[in-house]
Amino acid sequence: MDRHGWDQRFTDNPNHFGTEPNTLLKRHVSGLAPGTAADVGCGQGRNTVWLLDRGWDVTAVDFSEVALRHTSEAAGTTSALTTVQADVSEWRPADTFDLVVAAYLHLPSEKMRATWRHLVSITAPGGTLVVIGHDRANRGNGPKDPDVLFHADDVVAALPDTWTVKVAEAVDRGEGSIDALVVATAPHA
Repeated sequence: MDRHGWDQRFTDNPNHFGTEPNTLLKRHVSGLAPGTAADVGCGQGRNTVWLLDRGWDVTAVDFSEVALRHTSEAAGTTSALTTVQADVSEWRPADTFDLVVAAYLHLPSEKMRATWRHLVSITAPGGTLVVIGHDRANRGNGPKDPDVLFHADDVVAALPDTWTVKVAEAVDRGEGSIDALVVATAPHA
């Protein structure tokens, strides 16, 4: 779906994906010390707001103007939020981040692999990368195009050998929904 399609979807349903943060993100990030975070493909900001509430300085990136407006509204007045309207596969920030989150970012496979490599490059030394998305085994729920689905092993293959993979698995989140989950940390400088 293009930017205008997402703008319309988010206009039609301001809470399209709900307001609660992703449970896998909560489970694997709750113990991290707050720092800088990039929520890449942030949608309407449910994960962004949760991170802000825990003391993170968050850069929320999405190509939907409506999604970013919803993110800002949900976050309220805070100097800890920066929003960036951009195609995440083309976004090139000047800084790195202590935490990089890509939750349900689904692109064609070639573009997705390149994006995962880019997310590695914007993760600070010692930082954490969290990728969550619809697993290939999840064909009945989520995106219908099998080319945008992936396994955790696909993400791990895009990581440098020097990274520590803490979690790489398919997770059944109920009702036949299977997610690919990867949590990995960059080596310290």
